[in-house]
Amino acid sequence: MMKNIILAMCCMVMLAGCQQTDGIANEGKRLPMYIKASIGKSEVGSRYFVETPNSLSFYDGDEIGLSVNDGAFVLWTYSDGRWNVVPAVNWNDKSSEHTFMAFYPFAADADKDNVPMPDLSGQDGTMTSVATRDFLVSTKKQTYGTNGIVSFTGDDAFKHVSSLVSITLKGEGDLVGAKVSEISISGEHILTPSTYSFEVANGNAVTLSDDVAKQVDLLEVSPSYTMTSEGMTYYFVLNSGTVELADVTLCIQYEKGGKEYNAQLIGLGTNTVTKFESGKQYSYTLKVAGGVLVVAGNEIAPWGDGLTIDDIVINGSEVTES
Repeated sequence: MMKNIILAMCCMVMLAGCQQTDGIANEGKRLPMYIKASIGKSEVGSRYFVETPNSLSFYDGDEIGLSVNDGAFVLWTYSDGRWNVVPAVNWNDKSSEHTFMAFYPFAADADKDNVPMPDLSGQDGTMTSVATRDFLVSTKKQTYGTNGIVSFTGDDAFKHVSSLVSITLKGEGDLVGAKVSEISISGEHILTPSTYSFEVANGNAVTLSDDVAKQVDLLEVSPSYTMTSEGMTYYFVLNSGTVELADVTLCIQYEKGGKEYNAQLIGLGTNTVTKFESGKQYSYTLKVAGGVLVVAGNEIAPWGDGLTIDDIVINGSEVTES
């Protein structure tokens, strides 16, 4: 009889424990986690809306990595206007504060101290090319709130880590009807493979590859584009902070009237702006008149508001056979 009573009591305790576990699991299922995200201040409907760097958000198929409370990065995919994850992720409760770290584009082998940044080689000068290499990060802390949405917007929006350079060739003067054969930018480590660390609170969170064989100092594009009066703009993502702007060279090669021309601008900065800075845009508007390449407008800007500085004129020269 006593054995039966003890057995019954044990069953009741086990049942109560199972019910408590089920309650916690069910509570978790009732608290699904969602994501809302934007890039900077923009919340438009496409990754890069038209060919401009200022109207941008996430696009169907974009993938981010999200870590919760120092856990492994989990893949979230943007589709039909929302972020999705499989299997679903749930909040533990409504009161505990959680720490979130997120980055784009997703890399399967990432950890918080070593996130691979996109390969910057192979760019073609289009915003589509930029979109796949535009490394973005965000961190924040929050509780469940009213709806369980982790909001990477406003001050917590995704931020650019690299630098954006735009080269606008004006369809004026000698460039009308000219064929642009090559655009190049050279500077130490501007395309060298890099990693990002969420552990670095202050200072440079980006680490360049220490493999000398992987160092890349030259970006070259061969557009083979025949200029019209409308002109053309090319966009490139470069590593920030790796080189003094005084040591960066921009070269434009073009063909006209059966002859080849080469124009160089050595030094892309000013007395106050000396490096490519993280999250900023560097815009150069160029035209050629009377054999001279003119920088008609030189802007150094966050991926939004900017600063316009004085025009720069440099010499252009005909390429002769050696």
